[in-house]
Amino acid sequence: MLAIAGYSVSSPREPLDALILLQHDEFLAVLIGHSVMPEEAAIIAAKAKSLHVALIFVYQGKVAAPPWADLSVDNVGGIGRMIDFLDQKTRGVA
Repeated sequence: MLAIAGYSVSSPREPLDALILLQHDEFLAVLIGHSVMPEEAAIIAAKAKSLHVALIFVYQGKVAAPPWADLSVDNVGGIGRMIDFLDQKTRGVA
């Protein structure tokens, strides 16, 4: 969906591989899904925050948003909210 909306998307093979991607490229946001182990998510979030990269928590169903999330969206109905958030970040609004 993000690629269709015009965003470039990089997907690490394993969650912690995101740390390598963050070292080598600039990112507007990092999406972390609810299936990522909380410890790994916290490590990725800390690195992204240190680089001033927005963090989006993507979940399905009823899941509490982690404290590191700048935005939490349900992957069933929240994709529009995520794209709006990213568009605002692109324009320097959010």
